[in-house]
Amino acid sequence: MKNILEQFARLDQAVIDASSVIYLEKAGCLSALAGTIVLKTVPGVFKETGILTEDIGTVDMGEAGNDLTTDQKVGRCAENLGCPVISEDRAILHKARRQGMEYFNALVMLHFLLFRGVLDEDWHRIACERLLMVARYSPEVLRIGNEIYNLVKSARG
Repeated sequence: MKNILEQFARLDQAVIDASSVIYLEKAGCLSALAGTIVLKTVPGVFKETGILTEDIGTVDMGEAGNDLTTDQKVGRCAENLGCPVISEDRAILHKARRQGMEYFNALVMLHFLLFRGVLDEDWHRIACERLLMVARYSPEVLRIGNEIYNLVKSARG
């Protein structure tokens, strides 16, 4: 689990899926994340979310992506770019894990923003509360998220 702080320290770009865009927007932190790392996605994500922002770069999958769903395109895009994926979708996250890719969800990205000092403790707490009003995380995901939060708090001193 301590490896997560090393991942946070070197994280500079990621591919984000629709659910994470929505969750981070509702938490009030999508722009903050996009101002901290380079976010990229596929055009279908903007169609699914209805959120149009210049904060997220678009990657065209070309002809190779014609037969793929938006979720599959997100995973393939992250794989092609060699960068982590931010998603709430279990299938995307499981595939990333199987392929040895780094992956995160919106809750972990809020902890990342705290780690980087973009959010202070108060804003982090508010953002987490906003996120948990709309997200449906399993008890296991919440447990892991809490472990990551505690690691971040310890690292910050």
